[in-house]
Amino acid sequence: MAGGRIAFDGQETLYLASGDYHWDGMYAPAALAQDEAADYGKVIAINVFSGNAEQVSRGHRNTQGIAIDNSGSIWVTEQGVRGGDELNLIKKGENYGWPDASLGTK
Repeated sequence: MAGGRIAFDGQETLYLASGDYHWDGMYAPAALAQDEAADYGKVIAINVFSGNAEQVSRGHRNTQGIAIDNSGSIWVTEQGVRGGDELNLIKKGENYGWPDASLGTK
């Protein structure tokens, strides 16, 4: 859905966690959180000096929070369907499953 948050690492990278805005293959024709060509449902790293951006992870539904801990790890919270809320430790290149994983039913 329309969730999205921003966190800054204090050096050069701004992290944007974006929701899928209901582009999930049920309410819209495509599941953009799984589409590498789209930035919906992704965590994106943006270099504040160069403006270069890259997708860090994909498969996010409705991001409600993003934080960077003292060790530099990125954490994202998501509002899931049917009580399937999540706390995810973000790893570069990982797919967090939305909407393919469970739709909050497993």
